[in-house]
Amino acid sequence: EHFARMDFAQTLPSEVTLNVFNRLDLLNLLEVRKVNREWQAYAEDSSIWKNLSYDQYGHLLNRRKEQDLPEEWKTFYIDRYKVENRWTRGEPTSQLNLNGHRESVFCVKILDGGKVMTGGADGQIIIWDLKNKEKELTLSAAAGIMACAYDKKSGHLIAGLLDGTLKIWKLNLDNANRLNSMNVREMKDVLREKSVDFSRCVEKSELKDLIISSRAFPPADLLLNINTELGYLVGMDIQDDLLGVGGGRHDELRIYNIKTGKRTASLRDAVRPSWTPSLKFESKTNLISGNEDGGVRKWDIPNNKVITTIRVNAQPIWAVQSDVTSGLVIWGSRDGTIKAWDSKSDPRRDAIQSMLDHHGEVAGIAVDWERHLFVSSSFDSTVKIWYDTFKLKVEISQHTSPLN
Repeated sequence: EHFARMDFAQTLPSEVTLNVFNRLDLLNLLEVRKVNREWQAYAEDSSIWKNLSYDQYGHLLNRRKEQDLPEEWKTFYIDRYKVENRWTRGEPTSQLNLNGHRESVFCVKILDGGKVMTGGADGQIIIWDLKNKEKELTLSAAAGIMACAYDKKSGHLIAGLLDGTLKIWKLNLDNANRLNSMNVREMKDVLREKSVDFSRCVEKSELKDLIISSRAFPPADLLLNINTELGYLVGMDIQDDLLGVGGGRHDELRIYNIKTGKRTASLRDAVRPSWTPSLKFESKTNLISGNEDGGVRKWDIPNNKVITTIRVNAQPIWAVQSDVTSGLVIWGSRDGTIKAWDSKSDPRRDAIQSMLDHHGEVAGIAVDWERHLFVSSSFDSTVKIWYDTFKLKVEISQHTSPLN
């Protein structure tokens, strides 16, 4: 009887007691902390929550630098647990709306410096400053923009149009920074010099748009126009000086040299041809494509052949992203779902699936794997920004038509 009432946490050495607590799972750990204050102190020991975090989320933590690891391990684990529940149950809600596009938004890309680029059916490419929650610059094209890409090394910004045209710009960051630093009075002075009527402008953003359209400080210089003859361009990605493009009226996927505009390769699945709404380079010799037939394909570019085909969706895959290090592939489809799959596992394994609060087809996905930042766009005209395992952080819904 005396032994039954003995509190081992008081009689055993602390390191032994801590080792016992380290063997408990989450539910038992939460229960035993209710016994008394001493047990609560052991149950909340940082080393226990660190071990739990690495057991459950080591695939994420192992990719972080030492200085980026959590300071409060219990807080990290609990936040992460809540996020994953939201992810699997589809419970996140939006926190912020911004307006910009007049029609559907078809494409979204993450840029450096807390910026996101979107392109829409209104023929506009908008670069958003997420910190200030406003447009930084706008570029216009003669037709709707269904695909976009940006290469930070060269400063090339590329748009794929509904008419099958590729437009390649060189961003002029000096002009963009100069324009963004102007106050209202300075903007009006520039417009007066250009003899541009700004009497109807109410907001500073309207003055900025007028300056851009007047070409007083062009934010980008148009370098190339390429007629691909692929129909409307929906899939696009950059790898060094290579540009991969997929069209909506052709089952051929093409690779172009950005500098020369010349085609360097053409890829086609001879067994099951399907056009390519989305693609992502893994290297200069391999890429992942999301196809109209609902399959995800991995390509050997030099040999023009399919290495692997994953058939996990009944609907066309509009957007796809992959991470070579983790093997994770994420895609969004016409049925409004976003799915994730571990490409290093058995190809027959089911994907993780969630309705991510979009009410239309998921048309664009961008991921910053190092910062755990994930952005999705949809035909419902919204852009949703997720942080740390796809936790919804910001919603941009200024587009008035689908986002790709």
